Amino acid sequence: MKKIYWHEIFEASIFLKVINSIWEITSGLILVFVSSVNLEKFLSFISHKELLEDPRDVFILFVSDKLHHLSTSTKDFVAFYVLFHGFLNMFLAYNLFKKRHWSYLVAIGFTSIFSVYQIYRINHTGSLFLLGVTIFDIFFIYLTQREYRRLMDIQNKQNPL
Repeated sequence: MKKIYWHEIFEASIFLKVINSIWEITSGLILVFVSSVNLEKFLSFISHKELLEDPRDVFILFVSDKLHHLSTSTKDFVAFYVLFHGFLNMFLAYNLFKKRHWSYLVAIGFTSIFSVYQIYRINHTGSLFLLGVTIFDIFFIYLTQREYRRLMDIQNKQNPL
């Protein structure tokens, strides 16, 4: 029977959280400092060649439509949300790598809260991307719980009552 390397999978998931955090922080900063008009212009610039090849590219047309109808308040909310989520995940990932016991419980708690909100958003938007992120987050909660129990077992063996 093959052994499942849960600890290694957990560490890989933390690394993915760090990559996602970098993406979210970058995206949030772009939303804060770049106007909606300039975002539309940038999308047109980078997608021009693709739209020449396929004028009905679903992804580009979807993003373009969303940017075109993006209100300032929605843009500000999304910017705040992804910046907060990105910085929080980066902070928690750092502390999980350092094996700080409190960070496991905090990570489980915050990831659970964000997952509930994401499920709410999936019900309103039908976003497959958000569904994938939510499935990953639920798996991350499971991995974090396993890792926390593993560390507590190790600590209890080293320091028996």
